[in-house]
Amino acid sequence: MIERRRIRRSTVRRPGTILSPLGYRVAACRMTDLSEGGAGLVFPPAIDPGERFVLVDEVDGEAYECRVVWRRRGRAGVAFDPAPPPKPA
Repeated sequence: MIERRRIRRSTVRRPGTILSPLGYRVAACRMTDLSEGGAGLVFPPAIDPGERFVLVDEVDGEAYECRVVWRRRGRAGVAFDPAPPPKPA
């Protein structure tokens, strides 16, 4: 497998919460890897968190605005986005 990430990620096992851009709880998730620029997530396969959401790290309370880079059956790779997510119409 070719590594395409610009920033190396560390393997973690942290509980997280996915929130909508408006702050509503969408689902619980598990963070599987983490870096300054993004994270790997596992969540229930029936959940579609959308293309942009807020990820809360339940260990330290840190919140990250995220955009999905890839997704496959209950897994996703997200990039932390410094720009605020778009508001729903």
